[in-house]
Amino acid sequence: MATVHRESGFEFRIWPNDHTPPHVHAWKAGGTAKIELLGGFAVVKVREMKPVDVVRAVRIVIGNEQKLLQAWREIHVQRKASTH
Repeated sequence: MATVHRESGFEFRIWPNDHTPPHVHAWKAGGTAKIELLGGFAVVKVREMKPVDVVRAVRIVIGNEQKLLQAWREIHVQRKASTH
């Protein structure tokens, strides 16, 4: 797992062995939210995160879309290269 962005008490992580579509896992105060990066920034799963923090996490993802997508691509290209 790689932390690819930190902002306003949130950590945004990407797992190298994770599946598509591209997404991040937002962490704050023990809660998590899985947010897809393509097709409208869908919130796929929430665990123990306050609704207001989910909204904040989505806003941060929207504001950092290109950075997060680039991190997803870099992490998953590296993984593919190391398995071949």
